[in-house]
Amino acid sequence: MISTPSFIQRVTNLSREQVRDLAGMFARAFQQDPLFVHALPEEHTRSPRLKKLFALNIRYGLLFGEVYHAAQQGLAIWLPPGHTKVTSLRALLAGMGRVPFEVGLRAVLRLGRLNTLSERLHERLAGEPHWYLFQLGVDPARQGGGLGGLLLSPVLARADAMSMPCYLETNNPRAVRFYQKLGFQVAAEGRNAALNLSYWAMRRESR
Repeated sequence: MISTPSFIQRVTNLSREQVRDLAGMFARAFQQDPLFVHALPEEHTRSPRLKKLFALNIRYGLLFGEVYHAAQQGLAIWLPPGHTKVTSLRALLAGMGRVPFEVGLRAVLRLGRLNTLSERLHERLAGEPHWYLFQLGVDPARQGGGLGGLLLSPVLARADAMSMPCYLETNNPRAVRFYQKLGFQVAAEGRNAALNLSYWAMRRESR
């Protein structure tokens, strides 16, 4: 039985300031992530662009998923069964039409090429109802202390109760080891030579 501490809370609404602060936390957490180093190779502009991108991801989660946070130090965004595909309409409603202007067209094209691969893997490896981990971030100062696992615990427990799998993708080998400790297994892995990026698709079966 997975227990959830009281400081891990689901949020359905966040102020503009809270979204800004949490997007900043995500930017710090993913500053050296292989995917975003590839998409935004100019290090001096990566952080401000990531903040804008992650603010939109948080808004998408609030509108169409479930968001859990821990005192501004970590955030998990899940997409629930039946809503695990990011559709064009939902993306527009979340304001993601601004991404090319706020993040840069070249970055969007780089991310888009990998997203095409991710979508194919997602459809092939998780065709049944499931929970999709859209994004997880923990402030670098709190990483390695178990906060990431605690942030995921509410939905992992629900997935177990519903007898449903969970699914995610990552481009970071360190993240693979972290998720394996939580019961996820690698369902597919490879390297995109054109993008010079490794990728892992992972599933966690219900317990």
